[in-house]
Amino acid sequence: MAKKGLTLKTLSGILKGENKKWGLCIGAGTSLPIVPDWYSLIEKIITDNIPAKECIDIDKYKSMGFSADAMMQAVLNKLKISDEEFSVILSRALFAQIKEHLSIDEWEAFRKVHDCIGIAGITNNTWSLFEQVKKKLLEKTSANLIAQSIIKGIKHEIEPDAILTFNAEAMFLSLLNYYYFMEGISKKNKFDRVMNSLSSRMYDRIPYIHCHGAVLLEGSKMKWGRNAVDKLVFSEASYLDLANSSFSWQSANFIDCCLRNKIVFIGVSFADTNMRRWLSSIHKSKMEDLQKNGGSHMDTTEHYWINRKPSSTTEMRWIEETVAHLGVRLIWIDDWKDVGLVMDTLMGIA
Repeated sequence: MAKKGLTLKTLSGILKGENKKWGLCIGAGTSLPIVPDWYSLIEKIITDNIPAKECIDIDKYKSMGFSADAMMQAVLNKLKISDEEFSVILSRALFAQIKEHLSIDEWEAFRKVHDCIGIAGITNNTWSLFEQVKKKLLEKTSANLIAQSIIKGIKHEIEPDAILTFNAEAMFLSLLNYYYFMEGISKKNKFDRVMNSLSSRMYDRIPYIHCHGAVLLEGSKMKWGRNAVDKLVFSEASYLDLANSSFSWQSANFIDCCLRNKIVFIGVSFADTNMRRWLSSIHKSKMEDLQKNGGSHMDTTEHYWINRKPSSTTEMRWIEETVAHLGVRLIWIDDWKDVGLVMDTLMGIA
């Protein structure tokens, strides 16, 4: 039976204390509404790249019951393009809404911050322009609220051991770098952008791990060792390839982080089969170890999923049961504007 979900009133400094290592895992929900959801993204790619007479209505396509990655695969099959060409199309569709609301200078600043490996080369003028972008478009995203909270945690020495992202964009990392710079904590990089097995990690930095690859914005050039196009998991073929692999770079990083840390999940749906498979395996292993060592199975709930409260208690309980066997406990919030305060409370700095 699942543990009852926590709320802001029942939270405590779960992540605070000596030897308490924790990590953060974010999904596409943290970047909404400034980037499109799955189906809006597919619709835009179809509309922008396929002749009108051959396009299909997205609602009619959804009614056929195909998964989003199967629909994206169909687009790729129809376009007959390479992974590199697809990454360009994906980038244009992901950032179209942002680009159309920015001046040329603002877009250039956003591009530089988004695609940077470190903050050392970012000028004060670029940061000022990025601040305009933040105020104009990013202010109300969950990513912005969480980024502010994480930087406060760093100042209180309660920083995450690692950050996992399933997003192809780096909006959250851009905001983390911005607030870290603005707080004047240090002129050195705090976050290591990890995109493949060649990415370097420094012992005093927080790894920011792109589990599903990353795209570049138009105008950016790929730096050596930073190619993550082959890690993009948007089409069914790439998803099945990852699912059928007994070992992958993605699974190794995800499992390692979840074994070593308490993980806070935000902006994910827990519908991803791979994520559920990895967490289930970790949970089963811990259950067996606890049983062998005389522990209680209740102690295995180490991970937390921040999610918006549904309309009924019945729905809440069913959602809690749906992730209980993964070692995940719900933290219910009334509105996404509270997510920063929830993170502060978890870290014991509210």
